[in-house]
Amino acid sequence: MNDRSIPSLSVGMPVYNSAAWLETSISSLLAQTYGDFELIVSDNASNDGTVDLCARLAAQDRRIRFVRQPRNIGANRNYLAVQRLARGQYFKWAASNDWCAPTFLQRCVAALENDSAAVLATPLAYTFEQDLRDARPYEFELELNADSAVDRFRQYFLQTSGLNNAMNGVLRTAVLQSCQPLGVFGQADIVLMAELAMHGKFVQVRERLFYRRIAPAAATS
Repeated sequence: MNDRSIPSLSVGMPVYNSAAWLETSISSLLAQTYGDFELIVSDNASNDGTVDLCARLAAQDRRIRFVRQPRNIGANRNYLAVQRLARGQYFKWAASNDWCAPTFLQRCVAALENDSAAVLATPLAYTFEQDLRDARPYEFELELNADSAVDRFRQYFLQTSGLNNAMNGVLRTAVLQSCQPLGVFGQADIVLMAELAMHGKFVQVRERLFYRRIAPAAATS
Protein backbone atom coordinates (compact mmCIF):
# COMPACT_ATOMS: atom_id res chain seq x y z
CA MET A 1 0.00 0.00 0.00
CA ASN A 2 1.16 3.55 -0.59
CA ASP A 3 1.49 6.12 2.21
CA ARG A 4 -1.82 7.76 1.32
CA SER A 5 -3.66 4.57 2.22
CA ILE A 6 -2.10 4.28 5.68
CA PRO A 7 -4.58 5.39 8.36
CA SER A 8 -3.58 7.75 11.13
CA LEU A 9 -4.83 5.38 13.83
CA SER A 10 -4.76 1.61 14.27
CA VAL A 11 -7.19 -0.19 16.58
CA GLY A 12 -6.09 -3.68 17.59
CA MET A 13 -8.72 -6.17 18.76
CA PRO A 14 -7.57 -9.60 19.93
CA VAL A 15 -10.48 -12.05 19.95
CA TYR A 16 -11.14 -15.55 21.23
CA ASN A 17 -14.55 -17.24 21.30
CA SER A 18 -16.10 -13.77 21.23
CA ALA A 19 -19.22 -14.40 19.16
CA ALA A 20 -21.63 -13.33 21.92
CA TRP A 21 -20.53 -9.68 22.10
CA LEU A 22 -18.12 -9.13 19.24
CA GLU A 23 -20.48 -7.54 16.75
CA THR A 24 -21.69 -4.98 19.28
CA SER A 25 -18.12 -4.04 20.16
CA ILE A 26 -16.98 -3.75 16.54
CA SER A 27 -20.08 -1.77 15.60
CA SER A 28 -19.25 0.83 18.25
CA LEU A 29 -15.84 1.31 16.65
CA LEU A 30 -17.11 1.49 13.09
CA ALA A 31 -19.55 4.21 14.22
CA GLN A 32 -16.77 6.50 15.48
CA THR A 33 -16.82 10.16 14.44
CA TYR A 34 -13.08 9.82 13.77
CA GLY A 35 -13.00 7.78 10.60
CA ASP A 36 -9.32 7.60 9.63
CA PHE A 37 -8.48 4.30 11.29
CA GLU A 38 -7.98 0.61 10.63
CA LEU A 39 -9.38 -2.14 12.85
CA ILE A 40 -7.04 -5.12 13.14
CA VAL A 41 -8.88 -8.19 14.42
CA SER A 42 -6.76 -11.20 15.36
CA ASP A 43 -8.62 -14.42 16.10
CA ASN A 44 -6.84 -16.72 18.53
CA ALA A 45 -8.02 -20.04 17.05
CA SER A 46 -11.62 -19.68 18.23
CA ASN A 47 -13.94 -22.67 18.06
CA ASP A 48 -17.29 -20.87 18.20
CA GLY A 49 -18.83 -18.62 15.55
CA THR A 50 -16.18 -15.87 15.92
CA VAL A 51 -14.33 -16.60 12.67
CA ASP A 52 -17.42 -16.52 10.47
CA LEU A 53 -18.60 -13.32 12.17
CA CYS A 54 -15.23 -11.62 11.69
CA ALA A 55 -15.07 -12.65 8.04
CA ARG A 56 -18.57 -11.29 7.40
CA LEU A 57 -17.85 -7.95 9.09
CA ALA A 58 -14.52 -7.59 7.29
CA ALA A 59 -16.26 -8.13 3.95
CA GLN A 60 -18.67 -5.31 4.80
CA ASP A 61 -16.13 -2.67 5.88
CA ARG A 62 -12.71 -2.23 4.29
CA ARG A 63 -11.31 -0.69 7.48
CA ILE A 64 -11.29 -4.15 9.09
CA ARG A 65 -8.15 -6.27 8.66
CA PHE A 66 -8.89 -9.80 9.81
CA VAL A 67 -6.15 -12.31 10.61
CA ARG A 68 -6.42 -15.72 12.23
CA GLN A 69 -3.76 -17.38 14.35
CA PRO A 70 -3.19 -21.02 13.30
CA ARG A 71 -3.16 -22.07 16.95
CA ASN A 72 -3.99 -20.53 20.31
CA ILE A 73 -1.02 -18.36 21.21
CA GLY A 74 -2.41 -17.08 24.51
CA ALA A 75 -4.11 -13.79 25.29
CA ASN A 76 -1.02 -11.62 25.80
CA ARG A 77 0.68 -12.82 22.63
CA ASN A 78 -2.51 -12.07 20.71
CA TYR A 79 -2.52 -8.55 22.16
CA LEU A 80 1.06 -8.24 20.95
CA ALA A 81 0.11 -9.61 17.52
CA VAL A 82 -2.32 -6.77 16.79
CA GLN A 83 0.16 -4.21 18.09
CA ARG A 84 2.84 -5.43 15.70
CA LEU A 85 0.46 -5.12 12.74
CA ALA A 86 -0.34 -1.47 13.53
CA ARG A 87 0.57 1.08 10.88
CA GLY A 88 -1.01 4.25 12.23
CA GLN A 89 0.60 7.11 14.12
CA TYR A 90 -1.75 6.30 17.00
CA PHE A 91 -2.80 2.96 18.45
CA LYS A 92 -5.61 1.65 20.61
CA TRP A 93 -6.25 -1.80 22.03
CA ALA A 94 -9.93 -2.74 22.08
CA ALA A 95 -11.43 -5.70 23.91
CA SER A 96 -14.02 -7.75 22.04
CA ASN A 97 -16.66 -7.26 24.72
CA ASP A 98 -16.39 -3.55 25.57
CA TRP A 99 -18.18 -0.60 23.96
CA CYS A 100 -16.89 2.83 22.93
CA ALA A 101 -18.98 5.98 22.63
CA PRO A 102 -18.93 7.55 19.12
CA THR A 103 -16.46 10.33 20.03
CA PHE A 104 -13.98 8.12 21.90
CA LEU A 105 -11.28 8.16 19.21
CA GLN A 106 -11.83 11.79 18.20
CA ARG A 107 -11.50 13.12 21.75
CA CYS A 108 -8.45 11.02 22.58
CA VAL A 109 -6.58 11.90 19.38
CA ALA A 110 -7.34 15.59 19.96
CA ALA A 111 -5.95 15.34 23.50
CA LEU A 112 -2.69 13.88 22.19
CA GLU A 113 -2.41 16.46 19.44
CA ASN A 114 -2.93 19.23 21.99
CA ASP A 115 -0.11 18.00 24.27
CA SER A 116 3.14 16.86 22.69
CA ALA A 117 4.37 15.60 26.08
CA ALA A 118 1.50 13.11 26.35
CA VAL A 119 1.94 9.52 25.21
CA LEU A 120 -1.53 8.25 26.12
CA ALA A 121 -5.03 9.72 26.30
CA THR A 122 -7.90 7.95 28.00
CA PRO A 123 -11.51 8.94 28.76
CA LEU A 124 -13.53 8.37 31.89
CA ALA A 125 -15.38 5.07 32.05
CA TYR A 126 -18.52 3.20 32.92
CA THR A 127 -18.74 -0.45 33.93
CA PHE A 128 -21.60 -2.76 32.96
CA GLU A 129 -22.38 -6.46 32.81
CA GLN A 130 -24.96 -7.12 30.08
CA ASP A 131 -26.97 -4.03 29.17
CA LEU A 132 -25.44 -0.62 28.50
CA ARG A 133 -28.51 0.98 30.07
CA ASP A 134 -27.39 -0.45 33.40
CA ALA A 135 -23.88 1.04 33.17
CA ARG A 136 -22.50 2.73 36.26
CA PRO A 137 -19.84 5.46 36.39
CA TYR A 138 -16.46 4.06 37.32
CA GLU A 139 -14.93 6.54 39.72
CA PHE A 140 -11.26 5.57 39.47
CA GLU A 141 -9.29 8.04 37.34
CA LEU A 142 -5.71 7.85 36.10
CA GLU A 143 -3.85 10.97 35.07
CA LEU A 144 -0.07 11.25 35.12
CA ASN A 145 0.78 14.89 34.49
CA ALA A 146 4.14 15.37 36.22
CA ASP A 147 7.00 16.68 34.10
CA SER A 148 9.47 14.27 35.67
CA ALA A 149 9.56 10.64 34.51
CA VAL A 150 10.42 9.57 38.06
CA ASP A 151 7.40 11.42 39.43
CA ARG A 152 5.08 9.91 36.80
CA PHE A 153 6.42 6.43 37.61
CA ARG A 154 5.69 7.05 41.28
CA GLN A 155 2.25 8.49 40.49
CA TYR A 156 1.38 5.42 38.45
CA PHE A 157 2.09 2.94 41.22
CA LEU A 158 0.11 5.06 43.66
CA GLN A 159 -2.89 4.78 41.31
CA THR A 160 -2.88 1.13 40.20
CA SER A 161 -5.53 -0.16 42.61
CA GLY A 162 -8.33 0.08 40.03
CA LEU A 163 -9.04 -1.47 36.64
CA ASN A 164 -6.37 -0.80 34.04
CA ASN A 165 -8.76 1.11 31.78
CA ALA A 166 -5.94 3.32 30.54
CA MET A 167 -4.60 0.44 28.47
CA ASN A 168 -7.74 0.83 26.36
CA GLY A 169 -6.91 4.47 25.62
CA VAL A 170 -5.14 5.90 22.56
CA LEU A 171 -1.34 5.78 22.51
CA ARG A 172 1.44 7.09 20.33
CA THR A 173 2.40 4.02 18.31
CA ALA A 174 6.11 4.83 18.06
CA VAL A 175 6.41 5.11 21.83
CA LEU A 176 4.55 1.86 22.40
CA GLN A 177 6.73 0.05 19.86
CA SER A 178 9.86 1.30 21.63
CA CYS A 179 8.83 -0.32 24.92
CA GLN A 180 9.55 -3.87 25.98
CA PRO A 181 6.88 -6.14 24.43
CA LEU A 182 3.89 -7.08 26.55
CA GLY A 183 5.09 -10.00 28.64
CA VAL A 184 3.55 -13.42 29.12
CA PHE A 185 3.05 -13.31 32.88
CA GLY A 186 0.53 -12.03 35.39
CA GLN A 187 0.05 -8.23 35.45
CA ALA A 188 2.27 -7.76 32.41
CA ASP A 189 -0.04 -4.89 31.44
CA ILE A 190 0.94 -3.04 34.63
CA VAL A 191 4.63 -3.39 33.76
CA LEU A 192 4.03 -2.06 30.25
CA MET A 193 2.00 0.90 31.49
CA ALA A 194 4.71 1.77 34.01
CA GLU A 195 7.28 1.88 31.23
CA LEU A 196 4.98 4.05 29.11
CA ALA A 197 4.62 6.43 32.06
CA MET A 198 8.37 7.05 31.98
CA HIS A 199 8.11 8.08 28.31
CA GLY A 200 5.44 10.74 28.79
CA LYS A 201 2.24 11.96 30.35
CA PHE A 202 -1.12 10.19 30.55
CA VAL A 203 -3.90 12.71 29.93
CA GLN A 204 -7.52 12.23 30.97
CA VAL A 205 -10.37 13.14 28.64
CA ARG A 206 -13.04 14.44 31.01
CA GLU A 207 -15.92 12.64 29.34
CA ARG A 208 -17.32 9.16 30.00
CA LEU A 209 -16.75 7.51 26.64
CA PHE A 210 -15.63 4.00 27.57
CA TYR A 211 -17.94 1.19 28.67
CA ARG A 212 -16.09 -1.75 30.18
CA ARG A 213 -17.92 -5.04 30.46
CA ILE A 214 -17.41 -6.78 33.80
CA ALA A 215 -19.01 -10.21 33.44
CA PRO A 216 -17.93 -13.79 34.18
CA ALA A 217 -17.37 -14.57 30.51
CA ALA A 218 -15.72 -11.23 29.62
CA ALA A 219 -12.05 -10.82 28.73
CA THR A 220 -11.29 -9.12 32.05
CA SER A 221 -12.22 -12.27 33.96
